Amino acid sequence: MNVNYFFKKTVVFFFLCVLPFFSIAQKPNWQNLDLKIDTTFGISTEKAYKELLKGKKSTPVLVAVLDGGIDLNHEDLKRIIWFNKREIAGNGIDDDKNGYVDDINGWNFLGGKTGSIEYETLELTRLVRRDQIRFASITAAAVQEKDKAAFETFIQNRTKLEQELITAKSSYAGVLGFKSALDPVIKKIGKENPTLKDLEDFKPQGEREVAVKNALLGILKE
Repeated sequence: MNVNYFFKKTVVFFFLCVLPFFSIAQKPNWQNLDLKIDTTFGISTEKAYKELLKGKKSTPVLVAVLDGGIDLNHEDLKRIIWFNKREIAGNGIDDDKNGYVDDINGWNFLGGKTGSIEYETLELTRLVRRDQIRFASITAAAVQEKDKAAFETFIQNRTKLEQELITAKSSYAGVLGFKSALDPVIKKIGKENPTLKDLEDFKPQGEREVAVKNALLGILKE
């Protein structure tokens, strides 16, 4: 018997068994509690207030989000979102002369003024697109000395991007292939979101459906 495999399976089974009890019996304000003090996986907010901030005067703090999205209308954020007082909303003019028109709550460099994003790309893609304007049509011998480091970085990034594109296309083809086999199984089960029991009760016909069922059961039971 593979002891490590058995141990891992046992730990996973135990975790899955006790997880519902943790979900039901969460302590009030659990997210702000501390693991060491309260035996709860919180972010230790209460501990910080008591040990780090006690007796200290509060001052307004501006938090700049450099990555990741923000819902400006979120109930917990909309009243405290930063507002650019030097900009007049919706007038189409760069009132504060910083190069960005109507940047009332900051600026989305992927989506532009409206914040909408039609096609999101990897940072690597954006770097290659930016540098290929300078370097795509020239050889290494023609690059000026001051630009050689940037040219080498461009070549490395382009090579990496090409490799990632090959991997992505291969993965996408695999997903499409599995989906083409999965869709008929879902249709036969008769539910758009079948449960584990629905899948276990399903009687496959042919090797293709057997493979789909086994693959899904392997994922759901892992």
